[in-house]
Amino acid sequence: VKPEQLEWGIGAMITDSVEVAKHLQLAQWDIPDVLSYDYKGNPDSSGFVYELFAEYMTKNNLAPAGPAVERYLNLGAERDSLRIEIWFPVQKI
Repeated sequence: VKPEQLEWGIGAMITDSVEVAKHLQLAQWDIPDVLSYDYKGNPDSSGFVYELFAEYMTKNNLAPAGPAVERYLNLGAERDSLRIEIWFPVQKI
């Protein structure tokens, strides 16, 4: 995929009681099945996680079911010590 064809989004988890400002878009993902990986290190080196997900999906008859989510758990840490929870929604095929 060419970089200009990629779509990016930045999100935050909120509770139902939070009122979303008019200039923001509220999105909700109701995807029950996700692959998950807890990664620690430099985000520039996390590409192998998606290769692991692809291998697992092939072996288990799964397909992508939405956008991947990377949740940074310790922002402000040194770049090589970041903790990232990576979620990849899947569905049976």
